[in-house]
Amino acid sequence: MFTRYDRLTIFLFLAIAAMYIGGCISADAEEIIHLPIVGKGTSATTTPSPTMTATAPSTEPPTATPTASVTPTPSATPTWPAIVLTTIASGLSSPVGLVDPDDGSGRLFVVEQAGRVRILRGGQVEPTPLLDISDRVRCCGEQGLLGIALPPGYTQKGYFYLNYTTESLGKLQTRISRFRLSAD
Repeated sequence: MFTRYDRLTIFLFLAIAAMYIGGCISADAEEIIHLPIVGKGTSATTTPSPTMTATAPSTEPPTATPTASVTPTPSATPTWPAIVLTTIASGLSSPVGLVDPDDGSGRLFVVEQAGRVRILRGGQVEPTPLLDISDRVRCCGEQGLLGIALPPGYTQKGYFYLNYTTESLGKLQTRISRFRLSAD
């Protein structure tokens, strides 16, 4: 059974792997973005000096006019947490999505770009896919089977949605289709 942390790790691994395989991340990419940490590592001095002005009895409430001066100092360069990738499954081809059916079975559905939805259970990819629509899917690059969505109450409803690209009448189209699971 996978914990939420395990599922998040799997998702991040698959997302990074898909971006790497798809060419979005080069093998020699280096992080060069430096962002300031807001609210940490700065010192500020605030000298409030509110003044109240009130008039003789009136229907208007008194007004306050606070004044303050803030002088931030530069923050230290942030340290980034170390990211460690761990292989939890192999045998997948261009994984682009992952969803937990949350049905107590401990399985995960992995979307492969070429048009298959694979079942991952206990770190092993089952040999028979949940669904194979590779004959309908126009793949690859930025095309293919791109996403899966399970509706609330998926286990009772027994259907799910897929987002994929296909070609119809000579034109490339994005399609969202609903699929129903059979009894087996």
